Amino acid sequence: MKFIPIVGTALCVVSCAHLSPEGQKVRVTVNPDVVHGCEFVGNVKAGSGWGGAMASNAGEDQVQVKMQNVTAKLGGNVLFLTSSKGGQSGARGIGEAYKCPPK
Repeated sequence: MKFIPIVGTALCVVSCAHLSPEGQKVRVTVNPDVVHGCEFVGNVKAGSGWGGAMASNAGEDQVQVKMQNVTAKLGGNVLFLTSSKGGQSGARGIGEAYKCPPK
């Protein structure tokens, strides 16, 4: 059954989130010290419909990409991840967007 990889690739092309040019500039961290002294610009949440094994790999990656893009739209340049989970029902992420001074 050679069509399965093609179908998987086609589904990814249709449903995969793409990192925007602005989102590429967003730093992702789980270290609260990184955002100390930065300006909070908003809460960020994202989810992925990818379940099972896909949730732990592609789904979580897609959630992070979505969250980076939202952080950039809010005017932030750092995404502080507070929760990131994959599971049978899909991947989910919760974080906070911050605008930090350049280093």
